[in-house]
Parts: sequence; C-alpha cells; structure tokens
Amino acid sequence: MGKTPNRVIIINVLCTALLNGISMIMMPVYSHLLGTDNYGLSSIYTTWSTIFSIIIGLQLASSIAVAQKDFSKEEQLAYQANGVYIGAIMGFAMSLICAAFRNPISSALGIPAWSVLLLCPHAFGLFCVNFLNSKFTYEFKQEKNLLISVSMSLGAAALSVVTILLLPDEASYFGKVIGAAIPQILCGLLLLIFFLRNIGAHINKVYTRYALAYGLPLVFSNLCSQLFASSDKLMIQRMQSNSAVGIYSLAFNFSAVVSSIWYALNHAWGPFYFRYEAEENDEAILTHAKNIARLFSVLSTGFLLLAPEIFRIFADPSFWSGVTLIPIFAIGYYADYIRCFAVNYQYCYKKTKTISAVSIGSAALNIVLNAILIPGYGIYGAAFATAMANIASMLACWYTAKRCASKDRRFPFTYKMFLPYAALFCVGVMLFPLKSFWWIRWLLGALIGLFQLRHIWKEKQIF
Repeated sequence: MGKTPNRVIIINVLCTALLNGISMIMMPVYSHLLGTDNYGLSSIYTTWSTIFSIIIGLQLASSIAVAQKDFSKEEQLAYQANGVYIGAIMGFAMSLICAAFRNPISSALGIPAWSVLLLCPHAFGLFCVNFLNSKFTYEFKQEKNLLISVSMSLGAAALSVVTILLLPDEASYFGKVIGAAIPQILCGLLLLIFFLRNIGAHINKVYTRYALAYGLPLVFSNLCSQLFASSDKLMIQRMQSNSAVGIYSLAFNFSAVVSSIWYALNHAWGPFYFRYEAEENDEAILTHAKNIARLFSVLSTGFLLLAPEIFRIFADPSFWSGVTLIPIFAIGYYADYIRCFAVNYQYCYKKTKTISAVSIGSAALNIVLNAILIPGYGIYGAAFATAMANIASMLACWYTAKRCASKDRRFPFTYKMFLPYAALFCVGVMLFPLKSFWWIRWLLGALIGLFQLRHIWKEKQIF
C-alpha cells in the first residue's frame, strides 16, 4: 500500500468539495429554471433510477474489496468484468420488461411513460459509475475517481441546463433527467466495451457464486436504505404534491453536504480500516476514529452555523420555506455517521445479513412514521420521521455489531468516544434558529474551524 492516509483523504475531500461546489452552483440554477413542481418530479425520477440501479447491479461492486483478499492480482480484472457483465444482462432483461409494461409501470411509479423507457439504461450506467468508484477506491487510485466524478458532474450540469432551456416550461424536468442520464449511460457503455475487448465475453461460475453470496444480502439492505431515504419523497408526492416534493428535496439535497463530508471521510478511511482490522491494530483504529469524529463534527457543526444564510442565497425564494428542515436532516445524517462505524465492522467480517435485517427494519419504521406524520405535519413530519428512523438504525447497528463480535476479536468502538463531539454538534443545532444573531453563528463557525486547523497542523495528519 503506497499511499498515506493524508494523501488519500486530501484527494477524497477535494473530490467531495468540487462535487459539492458544482452542486451548490447548480442549486440556484435548477431552482430558478425548474420551479418547485418540476424539481420535485425530477427528484422522483432520480429516486427510481437509484432503486433500479441497486436491483440491476445486485450490489456486486461491494465485493470488490473482499475479493482482493481471496483472488490473485491477475484475477482481479476478470472478476470485475464478470460483475459488469451480470449487471448488463440484468439491465437488458429489465429494459425489456419496462418497454412491455411501460404504462402500468408509469402509473405505479408516478413518472411519465417515456421516463420508464430511460430508467434501466440510466440505472445500468449509474451501477457502472458506482462500480468504477469502488474499484478505484480499493485499488488506491483516488485520482481517477476525482477525474471521473468531477467530469461526469460538470458534463451532467452543462447538458441539463442546455436541454432545460431548449424545452418548454411544462416539460423542463426532462432536461434535468436527460442531462444526468446521458453521461452515466455513456460511462456504462464504455466500461462494458473495455471489459469485452480486454477480457472477452464469458461468465465465470466461480466469480459469480462468490459475488452473489456477498452481494445479494446487500441488495435488500441497500434497497431498504434507498427506500429509507426516499419513501418520504414518494409519500409526499402521493399525499401532497410534486411542489411539496420539490421544496423538501432541495432542502434535503442542500443538507446532504453533511452526508457528503462523511462519505468522503469514510471512503478514505475504509481501506485503511480494513487493513488495521486484519492486523488487529486497535490502537491505530481508535486513534484515527477519534480524529475522524472530531473532524466530521467540526465540519458538520460549521455547516449548520452558516447554512441559513447560504441556503437563502442559493435557493429561489419559492423554496425558502424548506430552510427549517435543514437541522432535522442534519441530525439524521449525524446519526448515520455514528452508525457507519458499526457497519464497517460488520462488512469487514462479512456479517451482511445482519446489516440487511437492520436496514429492512429501519425502512419499515420510516414508512410507518411517514404514514403517521405526513398527513398532519406535511414535509416537517417526513423530516422528523427520517431523523427518528436514522437514530433507531444507529442504535440497532451498534447492538448487532457488539452481538456478532467474537471473544477473540471484540468490537473496538464505544459511544463514550463520540460524546464530546456530539455535544459540539448539538450546539450547532440549537444555534441554527437564531436569525437575528447570525454573526454569533458565523463567528463560532470560524473559531471551531481554526481549532480544527490548529489540531491538524500540530498532529501533521488529517485523521
């Protein structure tokens, strides 16, 4: 392993910063060009394309990390090609089904019939993008991840704006949809062609059994996670309107900065954590985990302290009512960050069935809470339901991680190590509503940022 944690984390954070920067720049553009109704409809389509991608991909990308231990270096490319071929077969089969039954599927999903025809090719492309992301992460090729992610994001943004402007207002959401779909479909086709030319067209039974044994339990887990994240939007659409979905989705996407920060940190930390676990190096695990907890808490608290003013600058006024949802979403994301320490442990020891069981329970709880809260409290009820289900999922994952730990290899983390940093985050949540005293929030944000920079400078490491 030739790359240091500092180098990996810098590239991951840079990638996340660039992607979030592009997203932040495009947020006012989309909110002005689409309006609440079309923005909501495009969010519903995005939800279904992600769900279809999970089904088509069968979570085969998730096995890339563990396959590096069980197959030789020479076998890795063939193993990865096998996964993409299975995804292509699934994508083709599901495309035929969608073409044959596009009208009933359209009614069931709440999107136009032509969108149904685009779903499976788009979902296959999305699977391939995620597959490449996982491949490059565990091969320590973060520079390639950076190049692909940023190029795709810029291409999608440019194409979306052009197609939105060319279309009439009532069909403008199609511009957003096609702008995201085309770059990902092209990426999927290029990856498929690359493997066909270099590996050949054949399915290996050994690779297939190995990948499915690891990935299939995670299909249910990730479907439930996606339903967990999206059932609120789907139920708001049914119970209220596309416009309400639009306001909710923009606030949700803006708040996802917190989730993106954790995604970058966990993406960089994951390969090193797997190595430390293999070495049973608890000292290194706990040292880095505490540093990550401090860094993530400072960044997410800083986001909350600055968010009210930034949201109003970047969003069209028709979306401003969603600003009060931001701290609720952030609480859910923070709980998800703590949950991931337990999930990483279970991934490392192949306890994927336990992860799936918790995900199914969390998704079911979220749907029940949405059904109870949305009729009375609208989008605020949906936000509270998501936060409460995230907290429940966190508690369940920690409980199951401790239960599945063996006597020889204990679960190394404790809640106590997170308490000081969680208290800092709670300060950010409590100060969020102070509109008149915005300067206090911004000053505190600057101070905790300087504190974190001083710590990094002193320790000479990011985590």
